[in-house]
Amino acid sequence: MTEIEVLSREIDAMNDHSHAHIKPGHEGLLQQANVDVPESVDWFKMGAVTEPRDQSKCGSCWAFTTASTLEALAVISGKYKEIPTFSMQQLLDCDISDDGCDGGWMYKAYNYTRTNGIMLYDDYPYKMSADHNKCLYNSSRELFRNGGMVQEKNIDNKALKAIVSRQPVGVGIRSNSNFQFYKTGIMTEEFLNCSDPNQGAVNHGVAVVGYGKTKGDEKMSHWCEEYWIVRNTWGTKWGENGFVKLCMDGYGSAAMPYGICQLNRYPTYPTMENHPVEVELLV
Repeated sequence: MTEIEVLSREIDAMNDHSHAHIKPGHEGLLQQANVDVPESVDWFKMGAVTEPRDQSKCGSCWAFTTASTLEALAVISGKYKEIPTFSMQQLLDCDISDDGCDGGWMYKAYNYTRTNGIMLYDDYPYKMSADHNKCLYNSSRELFRNGGMVQEKNIDNKALKAIVSRQPVGVGIRSNSNFQFYKTGIMTEEFLNCSDPNQGAVNHGVAVVGYGKTKGDEKMSHWCEEYWIVRNTWGTKWGENGFVKLCMDGYGSAAMPYGICQLNRYPTYPTMENHPVEVELLV
């Protein structure tokens, strides 16, 4: 089964229903528009992001991205000194609000882990399948629990950079067959053709783990000034050791109302605090 065939299995669960948009019930630093942010950030190089793993034939991108962003939060928050590796399989088998290998949403998974916590990968390893009737969750082996989560709605690049400068963020993107040809460098809309919402909604969950500015010596499909660093879920043999740089230029334009591959549309991230939230249904 190809990666695109796997993605097609995720589309029903990710797009064919309304989903909750969670708004923060407080006015925190991450939501302020005038926050100064570093020119560049790379959480992988800073040791807060694990090496990308391969979801293989299971439509489990949402679980991989949830686990990755929770791992980062565990270290950045100071809860752990060394980055742990969390179980994607626990989410696939035990989070009944999502649809296992047929897709899911990170915000639902964060709500699951803030109630149940998450186990280590070695205690509940990945098997490329899912069965809600065979959940092996063991509360005594729970390693980490987030206090809450936030899902934003279509925030601009400056606001998203402010959040990413403090922690990796889970996002939905519109992936297509052009991604299979990516090897290295910065990908732009001109090459990917993934940003027009009329061509389809988001169908793949990944983590934004940093951002940067071009310096003139990077390989690009077209000119680009700034880019996102994205951790994919297709293993280290794909792209730049499992990562891809996506050009962030053009957000809010007629061609890219939600940014590159609709990346700015539903940024979602776990928090240590249990913030009051209100639920807004998005159709």
